[in-house]
Amino acid sequence: NAMMEMGATMCTPKSPACLLCPVRENCKGHARGIAANLPVKPRKKAQRVETRCVMLVFCQNRVLTVLRKERLLGGLSVFPDAAGELSPSQMCAALSQLGVSAAYDARLGHARHVFTHLIWEMEIHAFAAESLADVPDGRWVSADELTALPMPFYLSLRHRGHLATAAVLALALALTGSRSALLFGGILLTLCCV
Repeated sequence: NAMMEMGATMCTPKSPACLLCPVRENCKGHARGIAANLPVKPRKKAQRVETRCVMLVFCQNRVLTVLRKERLLGGLSVFPDAAGELSPSQMCAALSQLGVSAAYDARLGHARHVFTHLIWEMEIHAFAAESLADVPDGRWVSADELTALPMPFYLSLRHRGHLATAAVLALALALTGSRSALLFGGILLTLCCV
Protein backbone atom coordinates (compact mmCIF):
# COMPACT_ATOMS: atom_id res chain seq x y z
CA ASN A 1 0.00 0.00 0.00
CA ALA A 2 2.83 2.38 0.80
CA MET A 3 4.35 1.92 -2.67
CA MET A 4 1.00 2.57 -4.31
CA GLU A 5 0.50 5.71 -2.20
CA MET A 6 3.96 6.94 -3.11
CA GLY A 7 3.27 6.31 -6.78
CA ALA A 8 0.01 8.24 -6.57
CA THR A 9 1.48 11.23 -4.73
CA MET A 10 5.19 11.49 -5.64
CA CYS A 11 5.76 9.56 -8.84
CA THR A 12 3.05 11.25 -10.86
CA PRO A 13 3.06 11.40 -14.67
CA LYS A 14 4.69 14.54 -16.12
CA SER A 15 5.68 15.98 -12.71
CA PRO A 16 7.38 13.39 -10.49
CA ALA A 17 8.87 14.63 -7.18
CA CYS A 18 12.15 12.76 -7.60
CA LEU A 19 14.07 14.91 -5.08
CA LEU A 20 11.67 13.87 -2.31
CA CYS A 21 11.43 10.21 -3.35
CA PRO A 22 13.00 7.72 -0.91
CA VAL A 23 13.68 5.15 -3.65
CA ARG A 24 15.21 7.43 -6.30
CA GLU A 25 18.63 5.68 -6.05
CA ASN A 26 16.97 2.47 -7.33
CA CYS A 27 14.76 4.20 -9.94
CA LYS A 28 15.81 3.53 -13.53
CA GLY A 29 13.70 6.43 -14.81
CA HIS A 30 15.46 8.89 -12.49
CA ALA A 31 18.91 7.43 -13.29
CA ARG A 32 18.30 7.86 -17.05
CA GLY A 33 16.75 11.31 -16.62
CA ILE A 34 13.47 10.26 -18.22
CA ALA A 35 11.20 10.10 -15.14
CA ALA A 36 9.14 13.08 -16.35
CA ASN A 37 8.38 11.21 -19.60
CA LEU A 38 7.05 8.09 -17.87
CA PRO A 39 4.85 6.19 -18.24
CA VAL A 40 5.03 5.80 -21.99
CA LYS A 41 1.56 4.92 -23.21
CA PRO A 42 1.22 2.78 -26.31
CA ARG A 43 -0.48 4.42 -29.27
CA LYS A 44 -4.04 3.40 -29.89
CA LYS A 45 -4.61 1.27 -32.93
CA ALA A 46 -6.48 3.01 -35.71
CA GLN A 47 -10.06 1.86 -35.98
CA ARG A 48 -10.72 -0.35 -38.97
CA VAL A 49 -13.51 0.92 -41.23
CA GLU A 50 -15.88 -1.68 -42.63
CA THR A 51 -18.58 -1.02 -45.21
CA ARG A 52 -21.79 -2.99 -44.72
CA CYS A 53 -25.11 -3.31 -46.52
CA VAL A 54 -28.13 -3.51 -44.23
CA MET A 55 -31.16 -5.09 -45.86
CA LEU A 56 -34.61 -4.20 -44.58
CA VAL A 57 -36.87 -6.86 -46.04
CA PHE A 58 -40.58 -6.04 -45.86
CA CYS A 59 -43.55 -8.34 -46.42
CA GLN A 60 -47.16 -7.96 -45.27
CA ASN A 61 -46.34 -5.00 -42.97
CA ARG A 62 -43.55 -6.96 -41.31
CA VAL A 63 -39.78 -6.68 -41.46
CA LEU A 64 -37.25 -9.52 -41.28
CA THR A 65 -34.86 -9.70 -38.34
CA VAL A 66 -32.22 -12.34 -37.75
CA LEU A 67 -30.34 -13.40 -34.64
CA ARG A 68 -26.70 -12.40 -35.00
CA LYS A 69 -24.34 -15.31 -34.35
CA GLU A 70 -21.01 -13.55 -34.87
CA ARG A 71 -19.03 -12.57 -31.79
CA LEU A 72 -19.61 -8.85 -32.36
CA LEU A 73 -23.21 -8.11 -31.28
CA GLY A 74 -23.79 -11.85 -30.91
CA GLY A 75 -27.21 -12.84 -29.65
CA LEU A 76 -28.89 -9.60 -30.71
CA SER A 77 -31.61 -9.23 -33.30
CA VAL A 78 -30.48 -7.33 -36.38
CA PHE A 79 -31.66 -6.71 -39.90
CA PRO A 80 -29.90 -8.98 -42.40
CA ASP A 81 -26.59 -7.46 -43.43
CA ALA A 82 -23.48 -8.25 -45.42
CA ALA A 83 -19.96 -6.89 -45.48
CA GLY A 84 -18.83 -4.86 -48.46
CA GLU A 85 -20.38 -2.60 -51.05
CA LEU A 86 -22.88 -4.86 -52.77
CA SER A 87 -25.02 -4.23 -55.81
CA PRO A 88 -28.80 -4.78 -55.57
CA SER A 89 -28.44 -8.14 -57.35
CA GLN A 90 -25.69 -9.23 -54.94
CA MET A 91 -27.87 -8.28 -51.96
CA CYS A 92 -30.80 -10.25 -53.49
CA ALA A 93 -28.44 -13.22 -53.81
CA ALA A 94 -27.41 -12.85 -50.15
CA LEU A 95 -31.08 -12.85 -49.14
CA SER A 96 -31.68 -15.86 -51.35
CA GLN A 97 -29.03 -17.74 -49.36
CA LEU A 98 -31.19 -17.09 -46.29
CA GLY A 99 -34.16 -18.55 -48.15
CA VAL A 100 -35.84 -15.21 -48.89
CA SER A 101 -36.94 -14.30 -52.38
CA ALA A 102 -37.06 -10.50 -52.48
CA ALA A 103 -36.96 -7.70 -55.01
CA TYR A 104 -34.84 -4.59 -54.50
CA ASP A 105 -36.94 -1.53 -53.73
CA ALA A 106 -34.85 1.50 -52.72
CA ARG A 107 -31.80 2.86 -50.95
CA LEU A 108 -33.03 4.28 -47.65
CA GLY A 109 -29.94 6.01 -46.34
CA HIS A 110 -26.66 5.75 -44.51
CA ALA A 111 -25.81 5.03 -40.88
CA ARG A 112 -22.56 4.88 -38.96
CA HIS A 113 -21.77 2.89 -35.84
CA VAL A 114 -18.48 3.27 -33.97
CA PHE A 115 -17.12 0.45 -31.86
CA THR A 116 -13.87 0.77 -29.89
CA HIS A 117 -11.86 -1.04 -32.58
CA LEU A 118 -14.12 -0.84 -35.63
CA ILE A 119 -16.34 1.58 -37.53
CA TRP A 120 -19.28 0.32 -39.55
CA GLU A 121 -20.32 2.51 -42.46
CA MET A 122 -23.73 1.09 -43.33
CA GLU A 123 -25.83 1.61 -46.43
CA ILE A 124 -29.48 0.80 -45.71
CA HIS A 125 -31.58 -0.73 -48.49
CA ALA A 126 -35.23 -1.80 -48.71
CA PHE A 127 -36.51 -5.01 -50.26
CA ALA A 128 -39.99 -6.40 -50.87
CA ALA A 129 -40.29 -10.13 -50.17
CA GLU A 130 -42.74 -12.34 -52.00
CA SER A 131 -43.76 -14.24 -48.86
CA LEU A 132 -42.98 -14.64 -45.16
CA ALA A 133 -40.41 -17.36 -45.77
CA ASP A 134 -39.02 -19.39 -42.88
CA VAL A 135 -35.52 -18.12 -42.15
CA PRO A 136 -33.15 -19.96 -39.79
CA ASP A 137 -32.84 -17.82 -36.63
CA GLY A 138 -35.06 -15.22 -38.32
CA ARG A 139 -38.37 -13.59 -37.43
CA TRP A 140 -40.81 -11.48 -39.39
CA VAL A 141 -41.92 -8.81 -36.93
CA SER A 142 -44.30 -5.88 -36.90
CA ALA A 143 -43.15 -2.42 -35.86
CA ASP A 144 -44.60 -2.99 -32.37
CA GLU A 145 -42.83 -6.34 -31.99
CA LEU A 146 -39.57 -4.79 -33.18
CA THR A 147 -39.42 -2.49 -30.16
CA ALA A 148 -39.38 -5.49 -27.79
CA LEU A 149 -36.44 -7.26 -29.46
CA PRO A 150 -32.90 -7.03 -28.07
CA MET A 151 -31.24 -4.90 -30.74
CA PRO A 152 -27.92 -3.07 -30.98
CA PHE A 153 -27.91 0.53 -29.76
CA TYR A 154 -27.45 1.94 -33.27
CA LEU A 155 -30.70 0.28 -34.36
CA SER A 156 -32.62 1.21 -31.24
CA LEU A 157 -33.36 4.90 -31.66
CA ARG A 158 -35.63 4.93 -28.60
CA HIS A 159 -32.51 5.32 -26.44
CA ARG A 160 -31.54 8.52 -28.23
CA GLY A 161 -34.92 10.24 -28.09
CA HIS A 162 -34.60 11.47 -31.67
CA LEU A 163 -38.33 11.68 -32.32
CA ALA A 164 -38.07 14.87 -34.38
CA THR A 165 -35.25 13.45 -36.49
CA ALA A 166 -37.19 10.25 -37.10
CA ALA A 167 -40.31 12.20 -38.02
CA VAL A 168 -38.40 14.30 -40.56
CA LEU A 169 -36.72 11.19 -41.96
CA ALA A 170 -40.04 9.36 -42.17
CA LEU A 171 -41.58 12.32 -44.03
CA ALA A 172 -38.62 12.51 -46.42
CA LEU A 173 -38.83 8.79 -47.06
CA ALA A 174 -42.58 9.03 -47.64
CA LEU A 175 -41.97 11.63 -50.33
CA THR A 176 -39.98 9.06 -52.32
CA GLY A 177 -43.24 7.16 -52.87
CA SER A 178 -41.64 3.84 -51.95
CA ARG A 179 -43.91 1.53 -49.93
CA SER A 180 -40.85 0.13 -48.15
CA ALA A 181 -39.75 3.67 -47.32
CA LEU A 182 -43.15 4.35 -45.75
CA LEU A 183 -42.91 1.19 -43.64
CA PHE A 184 -39.35 2.06 -42.63
CA GLY A 185 -40.45 5.55 -41.60
CA GLY A 186 -43.21 4.02 -39.49
CA ILE A 187 -40.73 1.69 -37.83
CA LEU A 188 -38.46 4.64 -36.99
CA LEU A 189 -41.34 6.54 -35.42
CA THR A 190 -42.44 3.46 -33.45
CA LEU A 191 -38.91 2.92 -32.10
CA CYS A 192 -38.61 6.53 -31.03
CA CYS A 193 -41.98 6.70 -29.32
CA VAL A 194 -41.40 3.76 -26.99
